[in-house]
Amino acid sequence: MGVETRNIWHKTDWSQFKNNKKYLELPQPNWIFNHDCQAYAYEEFEKGARSVLTGEPYVPHNVPEVGVNHRTNDFDGTRKLEVEVA
Repeated sequence: MGVETRNIWHKTDWSQFKNNKKYLELPQPNWIFNHDCQAYAYEEFEKGARSVLTGEPYVPHNVPEVGVNHRTNDFDGTRKLEVEVA
């Protein structure tokens, strides 16, 4: 997402912008803004530890596939994270 956004902002195709005013919007992809990093760490810990111990490759599953457009604005902000206060 960073490289794609940087290229759009710093190598702006003004004809694209003229046809689509949302072309320069800051992307807000759900896969980032709705990600629960603590839950993901608990879910993936054993796979990651096994990868370190055995040398087998670890493949994360919380990112879009290569070639998928990362500049989406599908985050709606309705998901609430529960926070425990000690």
